Amino acid sequence: MTPSQPGDRLKLAAVAALLIASISSFMLIPFGPYWGMDLQNLFAFHHCAARNNPYLATGAACGDVGGRDMFYPPALYWSFSWLRLVSFETGVTLWSIVIGGGLLLSLWSWVPARAWREPGAGSVGLFLGLLVAQFPVLFAMERGNNDILVLLAWTGALRLYLAGAAPAAGFLCAIAVGLKLYPVFAFVVVVIGLGWSSIGSTERFRRFASYATGCALAAAAMLAVFWQQTRTYVTDQLPRFAGAPRLPPLLFSHTLDGLASGWRSWALKGALLAFWGVAAARRLRQDPALVFAGALALSTYFSAVSFDYNLLTTYPLLLLLFLRSRSADRSGALAFALLSLGLGCIVSGRFQVARDPGMLEARLVAQWLWLIATALAAGRLAPRNAAGEAEFMGEPAGV
Repeated sequence: MTPSQPGDRLKLAAVAALLIASISSFMLIPFGPYWGMDLQNLFAFHHCAARNNPYLATGAACGDVGGRDMFYPPALYWSFSWLRLVSFETGVTLWSIVIGGGLLLSLWSWVPARAWREPGAGSVGLFLGLLVAQFPVLFAMERGNNDILVLLAWTGALRLYLAGAAPAAGFLCAIAVGLKLYPVFAFVVVVIGLGWSSIGSTERFRRFASYATGCALAAAAMLAVFWQQTRTYVTDQLPRFAGAPRLPPLLFSHTLDGLASGWRSWALKGALLAFWGVAAARRLRQDPALVFAGALALSTYFSAVSFDYNLLTTYPLLLLLFLRSRSADRSGALAFALLSLGLGCIVSGRFQVARDPGMLEARLVAQWLWLIATALAAGRLAPRNAAGEAEFMGEPAGV
């Protein structure tokens, strides 16, 4: 797909202007008393007497600055055991580098190789650079947030799936769930797509079965290694975290519980799963990248507490929309419209919302609508080549 030069320049100028204007919104981050508050929670427990069984100690006893207990799953807790070897200051510095570098590496992996060889490849690099300079990433660095691990695992799962390594892809998807739990919603969407596409095809059913086998192996491995701690986590920490009070709409939060409670909240959440489940069933075979990206993008809207640093999970979807907006046909115009809406409600507009708190709910509604609209448009977002044929990131090898 070779972009239309005049149209591509106009789109790039508009996107770049929006992203450059949005960089200053980092001033609206709810800064803590020092850099890396979330990382300090993990650091405190890894330097505590109870460090080998953190779920039997309290945050106050282990020196967490806010008295927070260990609410992370065992797989994530132990992935930070390297903190035992460094000072907190060194750990914060290293982890900030991991967040920035890991995000760039992950996003680079979502770009088809041909895009770097085509005219306008520099615009892709510019978009990635400006995207990394936005509020969600800077907020993640300020808190020492760990959602980058989910993004890396999910990215690896997509690349393995496209390479035909379905068991390894399933393994990494399950690891992502084990790290932070919320990717279970992304996992459900992908399973719906794989299950539906396997109907009537022995080869695709085998791929589905091998993917499920990889998931089961990862789950079994995590349970075998962390069995006792997982039991304590599931029966104690998880219910307490899940029972956290519902947050009102905030400038730095995007939980759908901020819009409604009870069945209304679950109706909004159910709609996300339903629309993307249908999109996965219809498009996973032809456009796995878009399905994987959309599934991950919706996954952080379900928890009662969901701060905007984990909007890193929406970045692959924003990137794919940008890449497809460069197409000269109607799919490019549609992708650009969805990209504009996504950027406007994910990374931009915070100063306007800060000046008018009445727009807090409107911003959250816009995010929900963006995800729904992208799911509805999934079948029309494929870029076209010079012959007018649809182009995709690719199906698994051998299909």
